[in-house]
Amino acid sequence: MIQTQELPAVKPQGVLEPVAYFDGAMLTGVTVSHEGRIFVNSPRWADKVFYMEAEIKNGQPVSTTGS
Repeated sequence: MIQTQELPAVKPQGVLEPVAYFDGAMLTGVTVSHEGRIFVNSPRWADKVFYMEAEIKNGQPVSTTGS
C-alpha cells in the first residue's frame, strides 16, 4: 500500500503591492531587509544602467554605490 502525503493547503499571505516600475536594464536581484527596506541590483552587461545596486525610496531607485 502506497501512502501519499497531503501537501499543505495554499493560503494567501497578503496582497502583492507594486513599489516601483522599471524600463530598460534587466534587474537580476530584489531583496527586502528585516526593516522593510527594498534593494535591487542590475549588472552592467550591454545595457546602459544608472546604478548597479539601489534602494527603492518613494518608488524610485536611489544608488547605494554612488555609481
